[in-house]
Amino acid sequence: MKGSYSFITSSLIWGAKVYITVFSLFSLLLVLLAAFSFFSWKTMIITLLALFMVLLLLHWKLSKKAFFDREDKRYSQYWGKDFY
Repeated sequence: MKGSYSFITSSLIWGAKVYITVFSLFSLLLVLLAAFSFFSWKTMIITLLALFMVLLLLHWKLSKKAFFDREDKRYSQYWGKDFY
């Protein structure tokens, strides 16, 4: 739908995206600064690595489910519902 918005609407949408991004990053920075003041850097790195692994696993599981949801249903006889 390129070109379906007016210039004012698109600039307002762009401004809202920038506003949300800047304040989200600012909030994230404040949380990280507060966390570094309470915990050591080793604890923070271990926590961030664990969070990254959990998000990676979640992404993998959801991608796998989306792939099998898109598969042709004639292959569904080869695996049960507990496959994924």
